[in-house]
Amino acid sequence: GDTGVLAKVRITFNDFTVVDGETVFGATGFETKTFDLPASALRQGRNTLSIHNLEEQGVLGMPPWFMVSQAEIAAK
Repeated sequence: GDTGVLAKVRITFNDFTVVDGETVFGATGFETKTFDLPASALRQGRNTLSIHNLEEQGVLGMPPWFMVSQAEIAAK
């Protein structure tokens, strides 16, 4: 199976930091990741989800780079 690749990323939702550092993302195929957010992170009106790969170098299309197909913010 896929053991994942450590990629340095920063994921923020508005002013709340979801991830900042090494996170395991799969090296092949798509997968679903779930992150808990506090209700206080949600704003009335426009909200912003930012995903930044912090790696300084790599081969195009190969780890530690990754692609996001879609993102969803959902209440439990």
